[in-house]
Amino acid sequence: MQTLDRTVARKHHDLRRRQADMLAQVSSEDALAELTAVGLLPPAISRQASALIAERVDEALHRL
Repeated sequence: MQTLDRTVARKHHDLRRRQADMLAQVSSEDALAELTAVGLLPPAISRQASALIAERVDEALHRL
């Protein structure tokens, strides 16, 4: 029973980390979109930054 409890706790912790990573990605994407919309960030750089953010989030998720 303790093994099951630890497994459930670990899965819950992993899920919370994934949610935090996804929220960080969405927040970063929103910030990039806003900066691009007001002309403070060129679209090409925004796309590159967006791709880099997605890559980092994917790497973090694979490490879990």
